[in-house]
Amino acid sequence: MSKEQKLQKSNIVSLSACPICGGASLPPKEPDAPFCSHRCALLDLGNWLSGDYRIASKSAPSEAGTGGEF
Repeated sequence: MSKEQKLQKSNIVSLSACPICGGASLPPKEPDAPFCSHRCALLDLGNWLSGDYRIASKSAPSEAGTGGEF
């Protein structure tokens, strides 16, 4: 099923943009929401796994093997 068919099937109007490409995102009940397609969802996952996205913190990460919190 194409992106257009999915959007036509839904009665919900998308008010948000895909965080990857900026296109209209899928309705919240779709498995690839908030992205516009499965491709964009996988690109986002790849960005997380490759370390392109980081969560800011006030402290520097501890060295491996120093007995951190875990």
